[in-house]
This record gives sequence, structure tokens and C-alpha cells, in this order.
Amino acid sequence: QGPSAKNPIGRLIMARGGDFRDGSYRKRVIVGKRTVKEGEVCAIWNVKGEHKLVRGPKRKWIFFSDVRFLDRFTADQSEYLVVKHRTGEKEHIRGPLVMHCDPVHHQSITVEKGITPENFEALVVYREVPRTDAAGKECEPEVRRRVIRGPTLFFPNANEWIHKFSWHGAPEPTKGEERNHGSKRPHALKFSKLNLTPKQLYLDVSDARTSDDAQITISLMVFYNFASIELMLDTTQDPIGDIINALGADVMSFAASRTYEQVLAQSSALSDIATFPILTQRAKAIGCALDKVVYRGLRTSSHLQEMHNKSVTNATKLRLEAAEAEQRERHLDLVARHSTERERAKAASETERADEERKRAQADHEQKLRQWRELQAAELEMIKQRHEEEADFIGRLGERGVDVTKYLVAKETARPTHHLRVDGAAADLAQIHIGGMGGLDSPAVAAKASTLGGAGGGNAKRSMGIFG
Repeated sequence: QGPSAKNPIGRLIMARGGDFRDGSYRKRVIVGKRTVKEGEVCAIWNVKGEHKLVRGPKRKWIFFSDVRFLDRFTADQSEYLVVKHRTGEKEHIRGPLVMHCDPVHHQSITVEKGITPENFEALVVYREVPRTDAAGKECEPEVRRRVIRGPTLFFPNANEWIHKFSWHGAPEPTKGEERNHGSKRPHALKFSKLNLTPKQLYLDVSDARTSDDAQITISLMVFYNFASIELMLDTTQDPIGDIINALGADVMSFAASRTYEQVLAQSSALSDIATFPILTQRAKAIGCALDKVVYRGLRTSSHLQEMHNKSVTNATKLRLEAAEAEQRERHLDLVARHSTERERAKAASETERADEERKRAQADHEQKLRQWRELQAAELEMIKQRHEEEADFIGRLGERGVDVTKYLVAKETARPTHHLRVDGAAADLAQIHIGGMGGLDSPAVAAKASTLGGAGGGNAKRSMGIFG
């Protein structure tokens, strides 16, 4: 058990230099002494009721006196002390410092944190300034307002106070329920640091009635920002409440001039700022700038919602079936188009192959024709050479005295291709039919016969030459 003033051991340790004593230490001393350590302060009231402070380190002899140690308060660089005097005055003292609460002069001392708005936040601070009239008499003090933007570390003075905002906000959910961001109630949002970043507001406008008496709830989301803090502070205490009321009025007017089906068909207009003239006018009047309004959906009674859901389901089913049929037709068209393209590609490939074969055959033909021409040229060259040789030979024969004409006639005279000899006494009377001998019976075959016989009329011989 640690030392404390409630047990004898604790009192002994504290008296001999233990923990610092605070305002809970109170004693009435007839005769004695007290050691006030460094960092401690005690107040002593003598028998006459006179008050005296003793600051340590010090040892003090006491006679018929009341002793009370003082509470110690410490504030660092980011804190300040709020000192309430028994005279009614209040004082704010910025740290770092240490101060003891003297019950004779101080009613209370508290340690408060400095206020730290970020770079996107602002504080609204009011200050009471003394004021005098023309005669120099004090009159009602003047209250002035200023806006402090972050980032900074702010310490309010004793005559200053910070504005507390209380706006519409989403109510806290009960146990087991989820927070409904679209529902708003007054004074649900309380704060002192005003956030200057662009904001969005979720809102469900309920109990709106269409021209055919259908009760609907329209969910919206509003994007806005504060264009002028001073104008907002001068014109409204709850800008969220003003936006909610103006938005509700515009939605009621929109629904009242249309049937339920028309509201559904024209719901896209609820995302157009031009549909909300009252909201636009009120937002401008309180220093807010509207960025956009977004339509989030529509709800109605369970029966009407069920009918609408069934209608939407059927329409969606028909639309999906139509889309599926269209997709199937596109698939068939795609298959046919690809098949046609394949046929065209195949025909083009065959045409290309036929062209290649034709070109190859033409090249082969040209090669053969070229070879044939070369062969004919070679043969002509050989014939020419042979004729030149024959002419040269005939010329040499003429030089040697040979009758060239006779030679040529004898050379060109046709010679028989076959010889037949007929032996016998009646060889002159023999008639020979020539046929079946390799074309000897053709009209181009001529026969020439000569008779060979002895002088004395012996056996005669018949000789015949066959010319073809």
C-alpha cells in the first residue's frame, strides 16, 4: 500500500519527505512544526484568523494554528490555467507555469487544453469589449466577433468565448440498429470547430405526394461548401436545417405536379440544380454555395412498391430477352460473315495457287520453247555447216575435172530400196503382186524390171527394183 494521508505510515513518510502534499492535507496544530518541501506551499491561519503562505523549502514552527497544504496545478506549452478569483474575476494564464490554489484568493483553478484548429477548420470567437459613453461613464460592453482560421494554437482570453454550433444531424442509432444518414433531427450535431471543406448532406424527403395521391419518399444527396462564414453567422443558426427545409419544399413541389409514373420517368431531373429554385435561393442567402444535387432513389408504400418492382422485373425480363435474341442474331451474323470471309479467303487462296501453277506452266513452256529454239538453231547451224562442207567438196571436185552436174544427178537419182529376182523359164511372163512388205503396195512405190537371160535363150531371169 502506497503512502497516503489516511494511514499512519503514510503520514509519517509524507512528514519525513515523501510525496507532495495537496489540499487534502488539513491539520490543527497546538504546538509543533511543519517542514514545507521545495515545490510545496501551505497556508497557515493563526489564532487570530490571520492567513499566511509558506513556500518551501522551509521549516515552520506553529502555535495554535490551522495548517492546509495547497493544490498544485501545472500547464505546459499547449495548455492554460483558468483561475477564478473569489472577487468574481476570471483570469486565463498561458503555460508553461506552475500555480497553487490559495483558498483565500482563488475559488478554483483548472487546466485547459489550447484549441488547435487544422488548416481546413475555423473558430468563431466572441469578445466582450468595455465601452464608455461621451461623458466617460461605462455603458453596456460591446461584443465583437472574429473568425480564426487554422492551423494555429489558440488560447482564449478571460473575456472571450467560443461559439458552439448546434445543427441538424443524423440521430444516434439505438442498440442493434444501423445509423440512418437520410434522417435528420435538430441539435444532433454539436461542435465548436467549423469544418470548411466541401461537404455532402444525405437527406430523405418523406411524405411527398404525387398528383395521383401516391405517397413517396425521395432520397437525395447535396454537395455544398461555405462561401462566406460571416454571412452564414449573420443569417442563420442552423444552415443544415435551412437546406433541409428548402430542399423539402422543392421536392414537394416537384412531386405534386406529376403522377407517380411521371416522377419515376423524370427522376433524372432531381439531379439537376435547376429543379431546386428555393434551395438555390436560400443557400445563396446564408452564404452556402451549392455544387450539385444527386438523386439517390425513391421509396413508397410496400404495396405500391411491390407492384412497381413486379413491373420493373417484367420489363427487365423482356428487355433481357430482347437483348439475348439480338445477341443471338448478331452471333449468327458474325458466324455467317466469318464463313463468307473464309470462303473468300479459300477462293482467293485457290486463285492464287492457280495463278502460281499457270505462271509455273508458262515458265516451263517458255523454257521448253527456248530450248527448242536453241536446238533448232543448233540444227540449222549444223545443216548450214554440212551444206558449206558439201559446197566446198563439190568445188574441189570441179577443180579436179569431175563433171559436177553428172555427179549431182547421179547422187540425187532415186535408188531402189528393195531388190527382187525371179528365176525361171517364164520369167518374162511373170506377174508379181507386191503387198504387205512394209508399205511396198503404197501408191508411191514404183517398180522397174529388167530381164536377164542367156544368149541362147536359156533360163531367163527377171530382176525388178522397188523404189519407194
